[in-house]
Parts: sequence; structure tokens; C-alpha cells
Amino acid sequence: MDSCSNFGKKLRYLRRNKGLSQRRLAEIIGVTDRIISDYERNKHMPSGDKLNRIAKEFGVTAEQLLDDGYYIINVTDDTLQENGTTYPLDNKTTTGDRGSLTKGNIFTNGASISSDEYLSFNMTDDTMEPRIYEGDTLIIKKQSFVDDNQIALVSVSGKKAIIRKVSKATSGGILLISLNNKYNPQFISKKDIERLPVIIMGRVVELRSQL
Repeated sequence: MDSCSNFGKKLRYLRRNKGLSQRRLAEIIGVTDRIISDYERNKHMPSGDKLNRIAKEFGVTAEQLLDDGYYIINVTDDTLQENGTTYPLDNKTTTGDRGSLTKGNIFTNGASISSDEYLSFNMTDDTMEPRIYEGDTLIIKKQSFVDDNQIALVSVSGKKAIIRKVSKATSGGILLISLNNKYNPQFISKKDIERLPVIIMGRVVELRSQL
């Protein structure tokens, strides 16, 4: 593991984000609230057992808490706001309700993750198997367009966003394609793209699979 100078900051964020007081978190993991305060100020580090209890409470791993390569993407609620319009998200990886711990050096192009540019999304169905499985985490770069045959986060008619391959149709419309052959492609005409509307919310730039 790398250094853990940001452990206290992460712990404080996760605790507050979940609405826990220092005293309540102390009760959960079996220490005093003074010890929690020391953790958050990086004056002391938890033992292995206490660290694992903390990780379990917030739905993260001990490595994510200790490794400074992981930091928090903020997602304010169950929606993504773009250009003044709010779109519901199907799901996303969260710690508490409003953020996810994400590895900072994951992009081969050197881009860094920020809440303004990226969001994390948790796949909750089998529509993109065998490439993307239920439970996999996707990193989405927020953008309003994708190239032909790229995989994107898409909102149709303001409904919950979905992950699909977006393919241009010869008629001028688009096909939203599931990689799982048991689901038929969804054709959307050029007129319906504007009428429904169909909104490209971002492009999938990374896949993290469960072991």
C-alpha cells in the first residue's frame, strides 16, 4: 500500500456523509469517540481489526482507506445535472449516499478523476454481458456525444439512465445496442432523438470487474 496521509480526511468525509457522529461510529467499531477524533486528525491509525470494521461500515476496502491513490468522487444524489436538466441515474457506486472512493491513477491518458468530469456507475443488470457484468463498476466521462459504436451512459425519455453501445443508423437515427444477444437493439429515429429526448450523458472510459 502507498502512504495513508489522507486516511483521516477520508474517514471524516465518509462518517459525515453517512450522517454518523464520532460517538456513533465509535460505538459501531468498539472504540471511544476520542479515538475517532484522533483517527480523523491522523494522530493514530486503527489496528487491522478496527480498520476492517470501519471499511465494512462504509462499504469500502481497507486498501481504499489507506492508499492515497484512492480518493472520493462526489455524486450529490441519485441524479446527474447537465445544462440545467436533471436526469435520474440507474445506480452508481456509493459510500453512504453521496460519493465513491476511486483510484486516482487509472487512466492511461493521464487524465485525473474529478467530480466535474467523471462519475462512477454500478451495473445492475445483464444487458451488457459478456463484456460488462452485473456488479461491475464503470467510470463515465461526462460528455454529450460519443463516436460511433462507443459505449455510453444514455437517458431516454427522462427515464433511468442505461449503459448501451451507441451505433449510428443509416437512416440518420441511432441504435442503442445491448451486448447481450437476448436483448434486441433499440432503434430511435432522428426525430425521436429530439422528441423523447435521447440524452448522451457520458462515455464509458474504464471498467472495473469484480473478482
